Amino acid sequence: MEPINDLQERITDTASTMRDDATQIAEEMQSRAQDAWQAAQDQAQNALQQGSATMREYPLSTAMIAFVLGFVIGRAITHHHEESFGERYVTEPLHRTRGMLLGLPLAFMALLPRFNRSTIRPLKKAVGV
Repeated sequence: MEPINDLQERITDTASTMRDDATQIAEEMQSRAQDAWQAAQDQAQNALQQGSATMREYPLSTAMIAFVLGFVIGRAITHHHEESFGERYVTEPLHRTRGMLLGLPLAFMALLPRFNRSTIRPLKKAVGV
């Protein structure tokens, strides 16, 4: 039984050593990750402060750069195709006026009852109906 107990003891010691080593490695990796995170935060903070100082020093240039970047990004993400003569001078104007053309009959229909009341009643009274 001695060899089995000795073997169990060696396995337990090895497992304990491996656990301690794994814990130490995990703590070391966590420490390195925290240091890297802190360094990244410091660099980002420095870049932000530097950028802010540059914007205060050169406000007109900063505004122009922002405008140009916005324009370029807007042009890049907006789909644009050349319009044909018919699209520009026929289709688009008709499309724009379609709402107005549909709105006119609706407005007329909404005003018709008022017109009937104000015009037909006096006519009926005049005729004696």
